[in-house]
Amino acid sequence: MRLEVRLLFNLGSHAPGGQGHFWQEVAPGTTLAALLAAWDIPPQPAKVLLLNGRQASLDHVPQDGDVLVVFPPVEGG
Repeated sequence: MRLEVRLLFNLGSHAPGGQGHFWQEVAPGTTLAALLAAWDIPPQPAKVLLLNGRQASLDHVPQDGDVLVVFPPVEGG
């Protein structure tokens, strides 16, 4: 299955070819945690994971055609 991925801000450097927006072939049953590990993105500190515009957890399994957006930890004040 195929997943559209957007790794934002400094996470884009982890993407294949260093491009933050790409398509990824994913085996059925693959979790978001496994995808982050494949891209060498550590699970901690916490990140914002949006799947089709809704917050998702690391154990979520995406479906064909889903859009995954990953934000680095948000800081500020």
